Order: sequence, then C-alpha cells, then structure tokens
Amino acid sequence: MRLKRKLPVAILGMAPAVIVLLILASILYGAKSITAAEVWNSIIAFDPDNVDHQIIMSSRLPRVIGSMLIGAFLAVSGALMQGMTRNYLASPSIMGVSDGSVFAVTLCMVLLPNASPNLYITSSLIGSALGTAIVFGLAWLIPNGLSPVKLAILGSIIGTFLSGTAHAMSTYFQVSQNISFWYNARLHQMDPEMIKLSIPFALVGLTLAMLISRYISALALGKRWLKGWVSVPGSSRHWLFLRPCC
Repeated sequence: MRLKRKLPVAILGMAPAVIVLLILASILYGAKSITAAEVWNSIIAFDPDNVDHQIIMSSRLPRVIGSMLIGAFLAVSGALMQGMTRNYLASPSIMGVSDGSVFAVTLCMVLLPNASPNLYITSSLIGSALGTAIVFGLAWLIPNGLSPVKLAILGSIIGTFLSGTAHAMSTYFQVSQNISFWYNARLHQMDPEMIKLSIPFALVGLTLAMLISRYISALALGKRWLKGWVSVPGSSRHWLFLRPCC
C-alpha cells in the first residue's frame, strides 16, 4: 500500500527532470551533433549564416516546443473529458472535438482560402466547441444519454459525420493537401511562426483547465459525494481538497 501511494509522488517528482533531459537530448543530438555552447549562442546571438544556428532555431527548437504543447494539450483535454463524463474512454477523438475542428478548418479553407493562421486557429477552436456541443446536446435529449457508453457512441457518430463531411468538402474543392498538412504535419515540419501564435492560446487554455480542475475532481467522485459536499463549509471543502495532496 505504501509503495502504491509513493509511486505517483515519485513519478511527479522525477517527471520535470526527465523532461528537461529529453529536451536537451532532442536539441543536442540528431543527424548532426551540436554542442551545448553552440545551442546557447544560437539563442542569445542568432547568426543567420551559421548552419548550426539555423538547424536549432528552425528545426530542433520548434520541434521540442511543438511536441511539448501537443502533449500538454492532449493530456489536459483527455483528463478533463474523462473527469466530466466519468468515462475512461473519453478523448478528443471520441467526443467530437477533433472532428469538429477538422470540419471548421476545412470550411474556413474553402470559404476563405487566403485566411491568416490566426483565423485557422480560431475556427479550429470554434469547430471543437461546436462538435462537443452537438454531442452533449443530443445526449441531453436522449433518455440516460449522458451515461458513459451512450456519450461515447454519440461522439463516434457525430465525429464520423463531421469528418466525413469535411473529407467530402476537401475533395470536392481540392484542399485535401492543405488539410492533410494542417492536421498530419510531422514534428520536424513545425512552423516556428505557427508555434508563436499558438502559445497565447495554450496559456489561456491551461489556465482555464487549472481553474476548473477541482470541479472536475468533484464530478469524478460521483453524485453521493457531491450531495455531502454541498453541506460542508467552505473552509472545510478546501481542506478536503488539500488532504489527498498531503
């Protein structure tokens, strides 16, 4: 029992150090090894004519930052969905989030072919919210539709419809290649300018996730616990949330 309790704490304590080591290894090593001093020089005194500086700033550093952002987004969104629905299978790909995003971006590329990356990001967020709203709206209308199994089924159905419609539009209007590059780009193809644009959205999203995390924790504990939670004084509620961390 003690080992099971200490293991999550040990993993959380070691995770930052492991992440830092992986970041350094990803920047220093590759098809061409680059010294740490050269990496530091490329950050504080970038030289466009230096090949090593170009490799670091245009390829390796965007790859590291992009992979960290993608991992953080997927982990946080998956945790929030699983907590809200009390369904361990819930994920952005099942609950209509990813497919709603594809649908909205495809529509934006068709109607506004010369749109800016900011508009694509905004349309992606709107599409994700739309896909999720459709899934939960239909679940609300169906008897016991908010159960984990029915939510997963509805999410799969709506997701298939949105992704199929997006695929049909991209094929008809010949924007399939642009859509594929937008959603299926590899880490080594990260655009530094796109990463800069996504950082503000990342900070806002992660901040909102942290603010609502305690309510998600309460939902995950079930209805009986919530009934008792309402009758507990405010200061005691905070203490109950702090107890599992001790």
